[in-house]
Amino acid sequence: MAAVAENELVLYGAVINTTVTADDDEDTRGDILEDPKRIRILNLGKIINHSGLDYGPTISADGKTLYFVSNRAGSRITRDGDFSHDFWSARKENNLDTVFSLPVNIDTVDAGVNTIFNEGVATIAADRQTLFFTGCNRPDGLGDCDLYVADVEGDRWGKPRNLGRNVNSEFWDSQPTISPDKQRIYFTSNRPSPTNPDGDGRDMDIWYCDWDDDLAEWKPAKNLGPDINTDKMEVSPFIAADGNTLFFSSDGHKPNLGGLDFYRTRRTGQKDREGRDRWAKPEQLPAPINTPEDEQFITLPASGDVLYFSSRRTDLPGYQGDLDIFMAFIPRYFRAVNIIVNVIDECTQSAVPAKITFKNMKTGKVTNSEVTTSSTESNIIVTNDDYGTKPNRSETIQYTVTASSAAYGSQDVVVDVTDPGVTTNPGEAGTTTEIRKTIVLGRRPTLAWEAEFPDAVKKGKVKDSWKGLLTEERASIKIYPPLPYVFFDLKSSEIPSRYILFKSPSQTANFDDERIPGGTLDKYYHVLNVL
Repeated sequence: MAAVAENELVLYGAVINTTVTADDDEDTRGDILEDPKRIRILNLGKIINHSGLDYGPTISADGKTLYFVSNRAGSRITRDGDFSHDFWSARKENNLDTVFSLPVNIDTVDAGVNTIFNEGVATIAADRQTLFFTGCNRPDGLGDCDLYVADVEGDRWGKPRNLGRNVNSEFWDSQPTISPDKQRIYFTSNRPSPTNPDGDGRDMDIWYCDWDDDLAEWKPAKNLGPDINTDKMEVSPFIAADGNTLFFSSDGHKPNLGGLDFYRTRRTGQKDREGRDRWAKPEQLPAPINTPEDEQFITLPASGDVLYFSSRRTDLPGYQGDLDIFMAFIPRYFRAVNIIVNVIDECTQSAVPAKITFKNMKTGKVTNSEVTTSSTESNIIVTNDDYGTKPNRSETIQYTVTASSAAYGSQDVVVDVTDPGVTTNPGEAGTTTEIRKTIVLGRRPTLAWEAEFPDAVKKGKVKDSWKGLLTEERASIKIYPPLPYVFFDLKSSEIPSRYILFKSPSQTANFDDERIPGGTLDKYYHVLNVL
């Protein structure tokens, strides 16, 4: 792109602020193009785009560093007094964040990445240590624009190196994209080809070079072949994280909505007669990504769930200038987990007022709450950030929940929480998984008694090893001696009827005075009679 535009351009980057709009877990994501009806496209607005040219975005493999090209104020000044094309970069916390901070120039020490000449489209290696980019009109260049490489040296970019004659030519070579293993580089060139023998600028093809480990240099460039290239323009290649899926722009493939459209193809695993990889028939990316306008410079993170690209479309809010940068994604929604805790007395089973502490054992985050007799439940919502961040993110985490009371003491419970994942269905966005736990405080009383040997055992009266109480039965006999008196009723000589009279000796055989109720006085009437 750097040689196509008349004005000087600069590569910019921007930090995307953390907004809780997406999951950072790559395993829960997939191909954004599988559900085009749910694709949402945003113009990245006036922080990223301006009234001039903003194009050539490239996103790092982890989706957290965005690079792009712009000729806005802050770029180096060309000899003509215009702003040139420089590279800029910035970070973001989450892959699908849409709010950016101000762009920052990546070359503030004049290392040679950004110059007063044009810097075009760049590609960052998966290891984020190597930058391949387009440099135009440089003193060490072989043509209009060449491909260069710069490595990270400490906290800055090192001096760029021209990739040499096996890669570059005296023609226009630009728009590199590097494979994840850094063993192959794809790029766009207008050099002579089977469909462009004269090197016509309107017929651009995609070329590639493979790295020679033995010679430690790039092998001579090869045309990607007729599976991809036509007699028109094939530009802006981007090799995906799998190393087999290639995106590019073309106005020579059909169907076509107008101008340059995005297409996607994959390696078939076969070779042609010249030993080049064969590619499947390119498929057009669906609307709303493609429009009747030109779409160029596509890039995806390794997760494959978001696209950045450049377009001249004006159908979305935020349009700023000629080429703007856009972001396409399918909104994803978290499904939360709600941990609910109540505290009860073990004996009465009634609610106990207590302080509640929720501690995330993964992140160390502590949340304090309380329960009362009127508000008997305390809860915490487990969100996406609570599972940690890559590469240390966990699908299952533990919370230690502590209930403490001055009267009852404290008690812990451990709660296992598994991430329920994200969904693209808005109707499931409010789905919450509940985990309920009851913490029991207090202690049910228990009886514990260690009995001793009874005295009878100790004194040897009982030969036994029995411990505890020893029951001893004692019998007592009360004797009521008979009195040798007979009490007659007043003025009577007859024996009163209260006396038991025996008529024969045999009746006395089994007689026992205990059979007569009462004591001596009852037996012998009363004391006055005695007196």
